[in-house]
Amino acid sequence: MLSAATAAGMLLLTTTAATSFAQGWMVHAVEISLTIVLLSVVFIANARGHFIFANVYMNVLVALHLTIESLLFGPSVRSHDYFVVMAVSTLMFFPRRARVPMLLTLGTIGVLWGATQLLFDAIPPLYVPDPDAAEDFRVTNVVGLQVLLLVASVFFRRHYTAAEEALEEERERADRLLNDILPRPIAEQLKRAPTSIAQAHHEVTIVFADIVDFTRMSAAMSPTEVVDLLNRVFTTFDAIARKHGLEKIKTIGDAYMAAAGVPVARADHAAAAARMALEMLEVAQTMRVPDGRPLRLRIGINSGPVVAGVIGTTKFIYDLWGDAVNTASRMESLGTPGAIQVTATTRAALGDAFVVEERGVVDVKGKGLMTTWMLRGLRAATAPGSV
Repeated sequence: MLSAATAAGMLLLTTTAATSFAQGWMVHAVEISLTIVLLSVVFIANARGHFIFANVYMNVLVALHLTIESLLFGPSVRSHDYFVVMAVSTLMFFPRRARVPMLLTLGTIGVLWGATQLLFDAIPPLYVPDPDAAEDFRVTNVVGLQVLLLVASVFFRRHYTAAEEALEEERERADRLLNDILPRPIAEQLKRAPTSIAQAHHEVTIVFADIVDFTRMSAAMSPTEVVDLLNRVFTTFDAIARKHGLEKIKTIGDAYMAAAGVPVARADHAAAAARMALEMLEVAQTMRVPDGRPLRLRIGINSGPVVAGVIGTTKFIYDLWGDAVNTASRMESLGTPGAIQVTATTRAALGDAFVVEERGVVDVKGKGLMTTWMLRGLRAATAPGSV
């Protein structure tokens, strides 16, 4: 943009130089010609990447030209009004990081403008055009000034609009990222009031899934293979969670945690979690670990009250706390490979829509002896697509 502005200025100066030669204003014509030659340095500096120097050089050189022209013709032709354009140009063309060069350039333009005002009374003009020529010169300068200010306004508006669009795009990208990290209602609440968020939910079902023998498998895999496997598995689980309306809470190593009934309550939280767990087992059978065997999961489910929320101000996550969460984790760790273990609470919430077999009494750390159940599948009458 600076090069384009410089080219336009050189064209205007060339026209003025031709007029000066025709009028016999030789000093003015030579001064303009020299200014045109010196302005060519701007293109060279821009081509070599010296943008700050090119800005300073162009603005100061043109300000010097305006000072000389104003003193040659006096104040009547209004050449000194172009100092306003130079000040606007300085503010527009300098990048934000070049604050000091910009201020120095503005200061130089201000000093030259002030010197011009003082010297108007001290130095008589060299050229005193006849009234008609002086009026033409003055009108040309006034119209030229207005045109340049209009061009500057259009330039500013275009860049202002581009900046607004870029800001809006960044805001949308940040919103998408926040919605990927947090549930949408929580993200919206956090944007409205960036403080700690805590909510009590009385009916929630938590699903924990873990890859069986992952530690042993990962020891024989490269880091890239480990990450690729987990990414493939968890991306699939994310899609299953979205399908059944569960909220992914987090991954811990090779463990995956999701919940139904948060952040928005739902009456069928246990059924939704059971459907997700069953599909996870089914999909895992189609995946292969590096040694060719199918992926095996151990899944635990529990229902109950939890506290959900976001804490901290950096690297925050949406998490769940409470005894129901701990018990769901125990259901997974004490479960059997390729099966889904659920608590009596979840068993009661599932009703008769699912095939559930009693496993027996299990000693659960922190809970003592508990009767647990194994979720086997949907009953035929309630399976998707049944009549």
